Amino acid sequence: MQRLIGELNVKHLLFILVLIIAIVPSCRNGGQNNSSEGVNGSGGVKKHKNLLNLESPMNGSSILPGEKVMIIFSMRDSSQLLDSIVLQKDGKIWETLYSSPHQIPWDTKELNPGQVRFKAIAYYKDFLTERESFAVNILSDIDPVEYSYKVVNVYPHDRVAYTQGLYYEDGYIYEGTGQYAQSTLRKTILKTGELVNSVNLPDDVFGEGIAIFEDKIIQVTWKARLGFIYDKNDLSLLRKINYPISQGWGITYDGNYFYMSDGSNIIYKLETEYFTEQDRIEVYTNQGKAGFLNELEFVNGNILANVYGQDHVLVIDPLTGKVHGKINLAGLLQAGDRDRNTDVLNGIAYNPSNNHLYVTGKNWPKLFEIELLSPLP
Repeated sequence: MQRLIGELNVKHLLFILVLIIAIVPSCRNGGQNNSSEGVNGSGGVKKHKNLLNLESPMNGSSILPGEKVMIIFSMRDSSQLLDSIVLQKDGKIWETLYSSPHQIPWDTKELNPGQVRFKAIAYYKDFLTERESFAVNILSDIDPVEYSYKVVNVYPHDRVAYTQGLYYEDGYIYEGTGQYAQSTLRKTILKTGELVNSVNLPDDVFGEGIAIFEDKIIQVTWKARLGFIYDKNDLSLLRKINYPISQGWGITYDGNYFYMSDGSNIIYKLETEYFTEQDRIEVYTNQGKAGFLNELEFVNGNILANVYGQDHVLVIDPLTGKVHGKINLAGLLQAGDRDRNTDVLNGIAYNPSNNHLYVTGKNWPKLFEIELLSPLP
């Protein structure tokens, strides 16, 4: 009899244990299905889905500075009791919306061009939460001026030079060239194209833009995140520098800082010792992003930028990223001067003594001295 009672007690305990195991997951789910999760086992709040609706503005929409924008949310299911919406702007808490209608005006008049990222976190009465992310592009409010020019002189240029960076000083052209196993830094006489000095980069790096600062030259590389710093006089290598930007395209110097492009519409402002990022601008016209920024040159407070694959140079405000103007160089190199290796327009240098520009392209046989017919801003 005692053995029978013992067996019954064991079976009873096993039955209770199985029942507990079956009940606990149900409690953790809070009685909700997969599309509306509640409080988890540790007391944290889980994500709710597809209840919050962003009515305005549309995700990815573009607006001009000063344009009136109303951020408006609504509910897809009015039976859900919404407690509040915490609105973050560029990663920082901006506003909290408590009462219906859930909307707030956004003042854009002082904004520089760029993408503004929002995240809305909605909290419901039943301890559920939902996150909605969206972004808005701020355009430039300037209609770019198109600059006319005249060709003042034409000089010889090495057809083998895959031009990535160009700089003028005291009758000499300093040039950085690209391509793996062909990248160089070279110094030539402007009027004759005669080579004065040249150094080769390692075969496994792709040379890009150059800038002169103090008595040195910096040359960046495409994907190696590596810069080479040379003595300007004899082109001897002084040191190498690593930088955090994933791709180097163009670089210029304003007397205090470097400005570097990476092929996007972003220009990075960097200090000159360790390449630490100080700031960045997003470059926009009044139509949208100005991407594929390549070779850069600082001229009279402006950044001039080649656009990869295009026959024009943009005039950019380095403080705001707004494009003020465009120099259209289409047709500069005549068809008779082209061959199967001739590539795109690239390379801008500036002569401060006469305000003339020197422009060329990758594997072009000529370098052009041009004068703008109206002054830059």
